[in-house]
Amino acid sequence: TTDAVHTVTSIALDGAMIVTTAANNSGTVVNVAGDVTIIDTGSSTGTLVISNVSTGGVETVSMNVTGALSVEGATTVTGGTAALASPTNLTVTGNSTFTGALTIVGEGNTGTDATVTLNGATVTFTGGVVLTDDTSGNGILTLSGSAAQVVTGVINGSANHDGILNINNALGVTFGGAIGVGATDLNAINIGTTAEANSTATFKANTDTTLMTLGDGSNTDTITVNFIAQTANLTAVIDELEGTAGDTSIVNILDATADTAADTVIYTGDIGDTVSVTQLNVGSATQAGKATISGVAEAVTMTVTGGDHEDEDSSVVVSGVGTITNLNIVASATADATATFATALTTTAISLDDGTAGNASLLITMVGDDDRAIAGTINGATAGEGTLTITDDTGSQNDIATFSGIIGADARLKAINVGSATLSGGALFDENVTVATLTILGGDIAAEETLFTSTTEKTIDVTTLNVTGGVSTTNAAAAGGALLTGTGALTVGTGGMNITGGEGDSSGTNGVGGTAVVTNATALAMNNAVTITGGLGASADGGAAELTTAAAVTGSGTYIVQGGAGSATAAGVGDGGSATLDSDGAFTTTSTVSILGGNGGASTGANNIGGAAAGEFATTFASAGLTVTAGNGSTNATATGNGGASDATVTTTSVITGAVNITGGNGGANDAADGGVATATFTGAVTATAQTLSITGGTGSV
Repeated sequence: TTDAVHTVTSIALDGAMIVTTAANNSGTVVNVAGDVTIIDTGSSTGTLVISNVSTGGVETVSMNVTGALSVEGATTVTGGTAALASPTNLTVTGNSTFTGALTIVGEGNTGTDATVTLNGATVTFTGGVVLTDDTSGNGILTLSGSAAQVVTGVINGSANHDGILNINNALGVTFGGAIGVGATDLNAINIGTTAEANSTATFKANTDTTLMTLGDGSNTDTITVNFIAQTANLTAVIDELEGTAGDTSIVNILDATADTAADTVIYTGDIGDTVSVTQLNVGSATQAGKATISGVAEAVTMTVTGGDHEDEDSSVVVSGVGTITNLNIVASATADATATFATALTTTAISLDDGTAGNASLLITMVGDDDRAIAGTINGATAGEGTLTITDDTGSQNDIATFSGIIGADARLKAINVGSATLSGGALFDENVTVATLTILGGDIAAEETLFTSTTEKTIDVTTLNVTGGVSTTNAAAAGGALLTGTGALTVGTGGMNITGGEGDSSGTNGVGGTAVVTNATALAMNNAVTITGGLGASADGGAAELTTAAAVTGSGTYIVQGGAGSATAAGVGDGGSATLDSDGAFTTTSTVSILGGNGGASTGANNIGGAAAGEFATTFASAGLTVTAGNGSTNATATGNGGASDATVTTTSVITGAVNITGGNGGANDAADGGVATATFTGAVTATAQTLSITGGTGSV
């Protein structure tokens, strides 16, 4: 037809339908009050073509179907071909079924868009949709029903960055087919372009577009996009996903399958880089969610939530910069929740909620050769909840994560881990830290040295402190050390301070255990146990352990300085690591101090010597007892491992209110396995208040 306006009740056609206008016509409108059915019985094409060739002015060609539309053949909607703003439109109120391909073609001039608007509850693209843009005209597909809509079939651009998909439906549009995959990504997906109207879009298959915009920015609508992985990973390649000022924009990432581990939504691109989204949610209280985000993530609130089944752990990994006002990581009664950031993270507040029995974890995994800035307070939902872990994933300790916010002030964290068994970590805390367990662990190669540093005048308050050297597993070289340098106050609670050298490698002599060192620059009040233990020998030597204090030490803590035992591994020849307490300020404890050399190894290897133990006190020393005991020689008759020496040295005065016991180590089962030497050296006055002094040599070989 080429007439201006046609109104019909319905159309049933076995053949081809063409809606257009003559070159000099004033446009064409076809209104169908009922259904349109175009079939192909084999003798005809069953096609629908809507085009605009008007040259007489700004004219529109439109077909409006109030009922359902079903087209067996191909459907083509083409914008105006003349140098005029002449659009072409197809609007269907009822359900739509396109058995053949639907092609929507914008032309070269401004205003020559081709738009297909589908409002029915069911939209089926059996032959798929192809959207084509030209210089200025766009191929546009709009879903804007008043009821929830389900869309079946693929939607692609004719080439990269072609076509626009608009979604305006408060009850939601669900896409089951892929969109823009491969070299056919869309130019834009716009959700919520209608003023004063909410809108929701759900993508269940791979989706690829240059831009996705949530809202129109002119009002306070709520715009939601859901990415839901089905039975496999879902890929979303979206260069920019943006919120809009004035609208509430929500991004949900979920897994559809209940009671199983989540498949991953692999998101390539940025989220909220220009305009932050309001909410970025991974997982929910009833569904797991798992996501990787290659670019930046900017949101007012980001929440990671574990599901309601033990297999429904939720997690997100953000490779780009995170800028999030409020970050909430919420485990459930059964499932964990984890957020991982590989670069800088700027927040106002981070909350870690372990739920009833889950684990809420924040991981800072530094990839690359740049230091990281982590801003914002970090707290448990209640005291004793939440874990913070810092690792350097580059294979060497090059990077430092600097935390500028107070940690655990409102609710003490459950744990902070710096480094892992295979990776180093570097952390600098510029504010107070309050945590139940602080663990510093060296990696498994020498370059993976883990560092923990606090700023002057700030407090590190821990219930338990564990500093452990790394363990080599490759025999290539020594393992990484674990170093804590405290320039502010250090407070250690009932779990005590445990400093342990790394165990030697069991596969060869090169993999020496990593050292474990705590250096404290300020006064240390220790009212709980301090254990300094050299690493165990294996095929390689164990690592050294050391506590160095620059200022006064006070309190009621018990100190045990224990050299590591020599190898007990097959024919291993590794020596035990040394253990040292080096106090440069006045040292006082109302409990005891024990300096214990390590025993010779029980393996069949030779020279598996126990580690030495030393206590070095540069000024005054006061305790309720002092024990200096050397290690015993090897108990294996074929081994020649000597016991480790033990030594206590006090430079100035000593006041000891309990027993003083100095005991040499016993000889081993082999005549060559000597007991260690025990020595106590006092260069100043010694006061032992009505107590005993015992000096005992070890027994000979047995």
